[in-house]
Amino acid sequence: MKKKEIVEEVYYVGIREPVELRKEMLLSSRSVIQSLKKYELFKELRKEKLSYTYELRRVMEELAVLNKRLRRYLPASKMRAAELTQEKKVTQQTPPPARVKEKQLLEEPRTRLELLEGELDKIEDQLDKLR
Repeated sequence: MKKKEIVEEVYYVGIREPVELRKEMLLSSRSVIQSLKKYELFKELRKEKLSYTYELRRVMEELAVLNKRLRRYLPASKMRAAELTQEKKVTQQTPPPARVKEKQLLEEPRTRLELLEGELDKIEDQLDKLR
């Protein structure tokens, strides 16, 4: 079989309003970088949540073991029901804890995130130059 030779032809296309096209390309690049930045924050928060979940599970298992050990040494009592009703009244009166602000969670330095922010700043500077 004979192999056909493929001849590549080069085409040049004129671009109308190249400054506007460049501006649109930079705006889309900025949008992509902002999306990547949000995704990095999401990944960090998910990783942090997972570590807290594992820590909570470990602590709960440890508490269960200690509770079983403590019950072995305590005598059996019927006063538990009365104590529980009193404790419920006390817990209902306490106000809920204040939420931690999102800004406080994001104060830690992030390497990849900082790189993305730097790229975003460069693109915004280029956009300002075009305007």
